[in-house]
Amino acid sequence: MLDVAELHHYPLAEVKAAFAKQGLPLRYDNAPSEPLWLSSTPRPWSTDAFYVHYVASSTGRLSWGPEYDDVWEARLGNVRVHYGGHDDAMLARIKSAVDELR
Repeated sequence: MLDVAELHHYPLAEVKAAFAKQGLPLRYDNAPSEPLWLSSTPRPWSTDAFYVHYVASSTGRLSWGPEYDDVWEARLGNVRVHYGGHDDAMLARIKSAVDELR
């Protein structure tokens, strides 16, 4: 479990802008739930989908869950990015957005 107060907090607008710059606007979500799930495609999202978990809260404890070998994920601060697909061009765009956030 992670202490959310100790994580770097990326503003939601910054996260959305990084992905939009790569042609991946995060226009679909599960608001008002927390953590917020964001994606460029409508729900339901399968394990091979691209989506972003965003934790707005700055208090409490958090678990991103298990790590899987067959998907690409980045966990940075209050953001987890997931892509389980096999499109190399798509993955490159996702990685570019994540690199911009770092």
